[in-house]
Amino acid sequence: MKNQILVFGLLLFTVGLGLVGCGSKSTPAAPSAPAPAPPPYGYTLSAFFGSTGTIPMNGPFSPRVSGNTLWVGNLSAAGLQGWTLGGGLSLSLTSYNSHPLQCNRVAVGPDGYIYGGDTNLNQVVEFNATGSYEGVFGTTELAGGTPTGIAVNATDAYVSRLNVVFHYTVSGAGNSKIFQYQGLFGNTGAGTLIGARGMCLSGSNLWVADSSNSRLVEYNQVGVYQKAVTVASSGYPEDIAVDSSGNLLTADLINHEIQVFNSSGAPVTAFGSNDLSWPVGLAVDPQNNLYVADYYSNQVVVFKRN
Repeated sequence: MKNQILVFGLLLFTVGLGLVGCGSKSTPAAPSAPAPAPPPYGYTLSAFFGSTGTIPMNGPFSPRVSGNTLWVGNLSAAGLQGWTLGGGLSLSLTSYNSHPLQCNRVAVGPDGYIYGGDTNLNQVVEFNATGSYEGVFGTTELAGGTPTGIAVNATDAYVSRLNVVFHYTVSGAGNSKIFQYQGLFGNTGAGTLIGARGMCLSGSNLWVADSSNSRLVEYNQVGVYQKAVTVASSGYPEDIAVDSSGNLLTADLINHEIQVFNSSGAPVTAFGSNDLSWPVGLAVDPQNNLYVADYYSNQVVVFKRN
């Protein structure tokens, strides 16, 4: 009797396994493939321009974008040039008020006026949006040396030289602008500069490439130190730009590359060491494409934003 019960129980167990195996539960579907990863943060080499043509670049410096025009200083001879973003020369400013223009630094105001640092007479030259000469400022403050950076907005102008930044307020409009000297900063405390170079504005705050300290320094509108970002590999930041996301980009002269930091100052990427010989300036357009002045190759190198 016990043997019959054991056989009957095994039979029920076997049937139960069959029912489980033959039930209506469907086989799980294979997991779907993950969505393609977005392109990495970075830039792709796109083009070169400026080294050929009727008036080629000669020691390009400090490019700045205004609309569809890239303004580039030329330290060696060619003055201040306006190029289309596609690489065609549209305007060349080689003199003003009977003076030859040897231009290292460039800024563009919100009204499209262009400002060039004249390394012969040590002053900032103002041109309107069509290239007509309007005036100069900074002659007294820059008497001791060449301007090494310029930044201008509707209310303030800043000019760097050696280890300081000169601050001016801007009033009036058009050819009636007045640049009123307010004082200097960058020579005390944590914000002390050693080799102030290119500058750019982010909102009302000013970023300065502090070259010999291997860092980028932020000040508020009136020159109060805010913070600093260290450039990697003991780099020599020659110029600085801020893209539409608030990322900082700097042209590192010593390491022949572009370094990128997020808005908090954390390093994001570095690139260009195989494409750049002597990067001395950079600018971003509204699409965050990058234009780098490569001094010894006498051209602008264009990197498309991924």
